[in-house]
Amino acid sequence: MSTAFIALGSNLCNPESQVEKALCSIDTHDAIKLEKVSAFYESLAVGPGFQPNYCNAVAKITTPLTAQKLLEALQKVEKHQGRQRGKKWAARTLDLDILMYDELVITRGELLLPHPRMHQRAFVLKPLSDLLTKNYIINNESIASLLEKCKDQSKVKYIRRYELKTRRSF
Repeated sequence: MSTAFIALGSNLCNPESQVEKALCSIDTHDAIKLEKVSAFYESLAVGPGFQPNYCNAVAKITTPLTAQKLLEALQKVEKHQGRQRGKKWAARTLDLDILMYDELVITRGELLLPHPRMHQRAFVLKPLSDLLTKNYIINNESIASLLEKCKDQSKVKYIRRYELKTRRSF
């Protein structure tokens, strides 16, 4: 059984609801167990033109799936929720990224592990720090130290907690 951390983000079609719906889809997958979920955070969009703000979260899961099969399962969830791939960093109904998968390092194709830019993004580090200690090391630095260096840290705002016990069905 492997442990992975998944970043969730949405800035279209009721973003909080999109993230909740994705968490429910992940949790009901036969080969994925949702272990923990961070709080939900709001952040400014990174991308072209004006875009609505994002709702972001991170989930800790366990799975027997390989990293590639997990990526495929997550892409099915994205597609089911109306994700259309096109312009890089465009607004989207849902974005699911594998941040880490055990200690695996992959640098080929569309699967890059650990996620190559997670250490630079407060909208990933803040929710990740809800699930890991602030002393957890990424790229030879603690999450706390990486957060201090993030230029966008002040632009990431707490929305609310997500309780696994009280999740809604969609």
